[in-house]
Amino acid sequence: MLDHRLVQTAVIGNSKSDHPVILPMEASELEVWRRRHPKYTYWCGYELGGCGGKLMDRLYHDKVCHFAHVAGGPTCGRAATGESSADHLFIKRGLRRLLDKHGQRGEVRTRDLGSGPGGAVDLHLPAARRRLRFQLSPLDYRSWRAADLDLGGDVDEVDWFFGADEPLTQELLARNGYTLHFRLETRGGERHVYIGTQTHDGPSVRWDPLEDCRIEQAGLLAPSAGATLSLGRRRGSRSRSPLPALSSSHWTREPPSPKGHRSPPRGGAWPWRT
Repeated sequence: MLDHRLVQTAVIGNSKSDHPVILPMEASELEVWRRRHPKYTYWCGYELGGCGGKLMDRLYHDKVCHFAHVAGGPTCGRAATGESSADHLFIKRGLRRLLDKHGQRGEVRTRDLGSGPGGAVDLHLPAARRRLRFQLSPLDYRSWRAADLDLGGDVDEVDWFFGADEPLTQELLARNGYTLHFRLETRGGERHVYIGTQTHDGPSVRWDPLEDCRIEQAGLLAPSAGATLSLGRRRGSRSRSPLPALSSSHWTREPPSPKGHRSPPRGGAWPWRT
């Protein structure tokens, strides 16, 4: 069966691998890639929601280079094949590298939230009783509420990182005073992860490469934030009441510092209160 879809991502080594790659789309870049990695084999991996079949790279000078299934393989019903379709695996790999770099013990897992294996990525830090959730699939408030309670069942803190700015992130920004974000950029055969922080006193998101961040027992430390951030609450304070209405009358704030800029203090405790 001919494959007319542009498959841009794969895993390396075998069908069960979680080692992702995005194929360089320019012919000159793919030629360099081939010379650097002559022994790589590519697969439509199960961790991508794929069929497990073998892929080959196709080089074109007049259109985008892409992967294609090797003839005679299984019929593939993979839903996502584009540039961002392996983002969960790039995040997973980036977090594992960060754990190793800073000598921290933790477990990184991808989650299937009903639309494939790339719905979310969780990092569990058992010694700190803390979990980090990287949310890739869309989430409304009710679903977030249920997931937040579920994720917090065996930890004291849950830190949420969002890949899109949506009404939920604005509600959390109003309640907590900050939100955490992530995005990925393509360079060569990699998708590079960036961590973003947004605060009430700064309308734009400040971005740092994930590899420049630190993982500590208190959470993820982003250089531009100046402190460890947490959207989680202590387990004992996880109430079931809804978020307050987004009105300034619901919030009071301590006076700003003389320099007019406040970063979240270490440990994530912001001076916002109802």
